[in-house]
Amino acid sequence: MSYPLPMQVHVIWHPQSDSKCRTFAEKIYVTFNRDAYQPLGIGIPVFFRCAAGRAGDPASTPAPIAIPDTESDLRIALLTSDFVLDANWKAFWERSMQEVRAKGNAGGILLFGLSPGMKEGDSKVVQLDTLGERLGDVLIQHVLLQACRLLGKRPRVSASPGRGAAPMKLFLSHTKRDAIGLQAAKVLKAYFDNLVVDRFFDEVSIQPGDSITQELVEEISDSALVAIRTDGYLASPWCKKELALAKRARRPIVVVDALTGIEPRSSPFMAYLPSIRMNPQEAGEAFLTRITNFIGLEVLRFLHGERQLALLKAQGSLPSDAVLLVRPPEARDLATAVHDSGRAEKGGPRSVFVHPDPVLATEEKEDLTFYSATLITPTTAWSKRLDGIRLGISASPAEMAELAALGLSELHVEDAVRVLARQALAAGATLVYGGALGPGNLTESLFEMIGAYNKGGLVQFPRLIDYPPWPWHQEVDKDWLAQRRHMLEVRPCDPPEDVRKFSAGDGPGHVERLKKTVEGRYALARSLYHMREIITQSTDARIVLGGKVTGFSGLVPGIVEEALLTLRRKKPMYIAGGFGGAARLVALAMQGQKPPYFTREHQEKISTAYADTLSFYEQRRRDSPGLGLPDVDFSSAQRELEAYGLRGLTARNGLTESENLELFSTGSTDAALFLIMKGLSAISH
Repeated sequence: MSYPLPMQVHVIWHPQSDSKCRTFAEKIYVTFNRDAYQPLGIGIPVFFRCAAGRAGDPASTPAPIAIPDTESDLRIALLTSDFVLDANWKAFWERSMQEVRAKGNAGGILLFGLSPGMKEGDSKVVQLDTLGERLGDVLIQHVLLQACRLLGKRPRVSASPGRGAAPMKLFLSHTKRDAIGLQAAKVLKAYFDNLVVDRFFDEVSIQPGDSITQELVEEISDSALVAIRTDGYLASPWCKKELALAKRARRPIVVVDALTGIEPRSSPFMAYLPSIRMNPQEAGEAFLTRITNFIGLEVLRFLHGERQLALLKAQGSLPSDAVLLVRPPEARDLATAVHDSGRAEKGGPRSVFVHPDPVLATEEKEDLTFYSATLITPTTAWSKRLDGIRLGISASPAEMAELAALGLSELHVEDAVRVLARQALAAGATLVYGGALGPGNLTESLFEMIGAYNKGGLVQFPRLIDYPPWPWHQEVDKDWLAQRRHMLEVRPCDPPEDVRKFSAGDGPGHVERLKKTVEGRYALARSLYHMREIITQSTDARIVLGGKVTGFSGLVPGIVEEALLTLRRKKPMYIAGGFGGAARLVALAMQGQKPPYFTREHQEKISTAYADTLSFYEQRRRDSPGLGLPDVDFSSAQRELEAYGLRGLTARNGLTESENLELFSTGSTDAALFLIMKGLSAISH
């Protein structure tokens, strides 16, 4: 069962202009995919095409972009002098434009000039002032417009060739009771009307808030509503009616908070709505750009969530009678479903309501228990909690060159790890992993994510369990550890007996001292293997993602070693190979391929220190057979993975062969999350 993606975004720039372009590409990624430190995110995959598609061939252009016809295709070129003067890259972009234009309304193209004079034939280039203070916000505004058009597919009244779908309509809801409300509405409307982004919003209705006609009902049902919340806004029955109509029609709603005094009572119609603060008297150009993007982003979130849920339901990933909601469910949603389905007399509403991730907090769910409804999200659709499952997670970024060739970056990998960990924790799993402790590692990253997700104290995650190997646990700052003791259980691994005599002195800096000698490197490799054996015994399933393929401290890439230990114990494993690295090597080997990094000759050629360490290890293995040291044979490991293959993986991880193949290749965090959660739910008891 494939995971449907309503849209993909590819940002393309020349590698020699990386310092000028990457910041903008990452801003697009954080805006359209997610900020990993925030619980909310749209989840549109954003890929970077800024490197050769063939590793070691800097003259080659990015790998071809293949997007199914069912997905909207938005491609963005950041044009610089390096880009337009490179014949190969220019040809790559021209092919991209032909591919997108062939998709009609399902394809979109944006060209941004980051160097002077970037006009490209008949194609429209948005020339950006690289010294302007609003540069990033202006760029995001253009991308939001195109993305909303592609997903909205709203027809134009008088369409001109090549203009595509119309933008979203806006309804500015305000009250005449407050002069500031009218002032705010006029400021916003004037700015929207004068936007040069090919009309960011198709029509902007500024209503007096003093009557509700059938025409207004129809207008609201086809608009995004902007509620300008002033002191007297909710005292107006008409404003409350406009809010109610938009909520019942399940339209995008944004609150512009212009309160200056007090509001005696709020309204349930304000629940689960994004809000932005505005002082009309201080609303300059920069702020108006940001507020426009804030509204556009909520429209995009609405359109993407609506389309995503519909696709999942159409392919059978969600119950056929599920009610789809683009916002977290409220009592009125459940009550309306009871009435609409005619089941009020039959003892209850439809049983399942689906809304976008993240899941509701326990306290939020409690208010809806009266309706006896099942509330799920796409990643909790399998109706199974993961309570009691000890989930091993093996993850770290792959080599930068490989990530770039795949259209990814360290940002993509860090995001994937946090999101996978967050969802597994939210479902009740206990995360188990090994590695160093302290700032800048997986533990710190997870704590930052948990802290951002749980600012309100509503979600109680299970404790993390870390098995730091010897002597990495000696590097831990005790103050750092004490501050995290309530969410982290540390179980240090003792060194194997045969490596103690190679110790170079305990305490901070021990790891670096050991790395300087062949005996020390042997000791570190043995210690890492010992730690991985302990973790494999202590977990019920494992996720592998990324991982070094060179420069590792063990005798084989760590994730390869962990994968082999897991399959030998016949435990479920989920291989997110689309994020490159050692996990991708494992995925390729399971399919019968022989990647070059999976050979001893290749690894010894890369590192003489590795060759020396491996020779020392083999000498120890011959001289001390009683130690039972395993053979380090890349060819044998490759054959073992191939023999286990898709059949062995599928027999234990709850996914089909086609689903495992998709997990092997997808670079979408949401697709990987969906598949892994599906598999874990299938094996949970």
